[in-house]
Amino acid sequence: MTPALRQTLTLAVLVLTGINMRPLLTSLGPLLPDIRAASGMSYT
Repeated sequence: MTPALRQTLTLAVLVLTGINMRPLLTSLGPLLPDIRAASGMSYT
């Protein structure tokens, strides 16, 4: 595998991983109050 191909594949994996994780991270916001209440966590 050439270095250029390896670099391109690494970039593609990073981009696809970021796209895959985006819905998970954006869905946490509305659930944070429920998670805090259920786990007993404070805001600090």
